[in-house]
Amino acid sequence: PVRTLHRIALLYDANRPHFSITAVSAGDASTQVPQEVSEGGCQEWSVAGLVQNGMDHCVYTVVVSFSTEIFGTFRQTVVFDFGSEPVLMHRVMVDAASIE
Repeated sequence: PVRTLHRIALLYDANRPHFSITAVSAGDASTQVPQEVSEGGCQEWSVAGLVQNGMDHCVYTVVVSFSTEIFGTFRQTVVFDFGSEPVLMHRVMVDAASIE
């Protein structure tokens, strides 16, 4: 059976102001259904009534946005919770530097 994504969260507090979850969609490879995400993005997203459609698989598309006005290296870990352990983690790193 398909494992439904229950929650997505940004793990590291230090860089949270720079990263946000701005879009989540679910479905199959050809039909993605946008899921509700707080306006302006959020640090944690939870499923709000995603209906099982009988698929034997599900493709999730997640957009994590980054913004900063300072230079530096910014790290964040995105955690995907499918309702049981272990959870899936994806590390993201952004180097912000001057182009001059």
